[in-house]
Amino acid sequence: MRRFPQRLIRSFALTLGLAACTPHDGRIPHQLAAPAVPNVPAVVPATYVGVPVATAPVTPTAPPAAVVETAKDLLENPRWDDAARLEAFGKQALERAKAALGRVQNTPAGADPNTLVDDFDAIFRELDAASGLMSLMVEVSPVAAVREAGAKADQDLAKFRAEVWLDRKVYDALAAIDVARLDTAEPSMKRMVELSLTDFRLAGVDKSPEVRARLATIQGEVKRLSQEYGANVNTDTRTVKLAAAQVADLPKDWRDAHPADAEGNVSVKTDYPDYYPVMEYAADEAARRALWEAQIDRGMPKNVEVLKSILKLRKEAATLLGEPSWAAYAVRDAMAKTPEAVTAFIAEVAEA
Repeated sequence: MRRFPQRLIRSFALTLGLAACTPHDGRIPHQLAAPAVPNVPAVVPATYVGVPVATAPVTPTAPPAAVVETAKDLLENPRWDDAARLEAFGKQALERAKAALGRVQNTPAGADPNTLVDDFDAIFRELDAASGLMSLMVEVSPVAAVREAGAKADQDLAKFRAEVWLDRKVYDALAAIDVARLDTAEPSMKRMVELSLTDFRLAGVDKSPEVRARLATIQGEVKRLSQEYGANVNTDTRTVKLAAAQVADLPKDWRDAHPADAEGNVSVKTDYPDYYPVMEYAADEAARRALWEAQIDRGMPKNVEVLKSILKLRKEAATLLGEPSWAAYAVRDAMAKTPEAVTAFIAEVAEA
C-alpha cells in the first residue's frame, strides 16, 4: 500500500533485523506485501542464499499471556530461536490489525475523517511490521521451527490483507470522506486516501461477493506457493568442482579454506561465502559461468511445477479482474500502462 508518515516501524524493524543477522551482512529479505493479488515469488536476493544449518533442538518459550509485544520489542530484545514467541507476536499483530479494521468498519457518519484515516493506516502499520519480520525470519533463521512459524504467520497476514482490500465497507467509508476536513498539516493524507481508493478498485472491491472471496483465496494460495518457491531455492545448495588454477587469484584466506582434492580440484558451493568471492575475484570466465549457472538453477526442477501453479492462479485472478493477462493487470496502474510498452522498453535497453 502507499503509505504516508508511518513507515518508521517497518523501516526500524527491517534495519534492526538485518543488523542482527551478522555484523557485516548486507543481505536483504524479500518482502513486502503488495496489491490484493500478490506478485511473483520474490527472487532470492543476490546478496543472500539462505541455507539452513544444523542446529541443536530448541525448546521454545512462549511469553506470558499478558505480554503484548511489537516488532520493535522482538528486535531490541531478540530470542532468534524462539518460535513460540514469534508465533505469539504474529497473532497479536493480527489482532491489533483486526481491531483497527473494526474501528474503520464501524466509523459513524460525520465522524472525524482524520481518525478514520489513522485507523485505516494502523491496519497496515501492523501488517507491514509483522509481515516484514516474518519474511526476515523465514529467510535467515537456521531454526526450522522459527521458519515454519514465520511462514504460517505470514500466510495469515497475507490472507487478512487481501480481505481488507476487498472489504466494501472499508472502501465506502474512505470514499465518503470529505477531504476538505483532513488535517492540512498532513497534505499527504489526501493523497493517501485517493491512492487507497484506486488500490481498492484494482483489487476488485467492486466485484461480486463470490468473486471477491475467490480473489482472497487466490492471494492466500499464491502466498503459500511463493514461500514454497523460496524454500526450494534456499535449501538447494549446489557444488561445483573447479580446477585449483581457476581460483588461484582468490584471496589467500579463501584458498586456505578451500584446499584442492587429490585430483587438483576445489569444491565451491553456491552459498554466498563461496559464490561472491569467486564472482568478484576469479579471472577465469569459465569458472564464474559454471558457478553462476549452478546458482541460478537452484530450486529446479521442483520449482517448475510451483511456477506453473502460480501462473495459472495469476491468469485466473487477472481474468476475474477484467484483464486479458496478469501482465496487463500488473501494469495498468503503472507508468507503462501496457505490457507492450514494457516489452518495447526492455528490448530498447537490451539493444543498448
